[in-house]
Amino acid sequence: MKLGPSRGLVADIWAGLHYFLPRDHAAVRWDTRYPLAAEFHAVLIQSPTTLPIVSHMFTDSQCQVWAVVGQHCVKIQKYHFT
Repeated sequence: MKLGPSRGLVADIWAGLHYFLPRDHAAVRWDTRYPLAAEFHAVLIQSPTTLPIVSHMFTDSQCQVWAVVGQHCVKIQKYHFT
């Protein structure tokens, strides 16, 4: 199961599904290659200061995952390509 009510759902290029948990001020990634269980989720950022509320999440042209927080964006996940 998911870790709670969420918002801002976005998929990444490595089979990850990112979402925001408002109650915990946390950006979370679930690896969709595994069952929907807590041990297959990773909390990437958890901070009421950095993520007071996320209106939505998106990926940019370099496949990085971002969250929109008020009038600015916060990078959630950065991928490196070699």
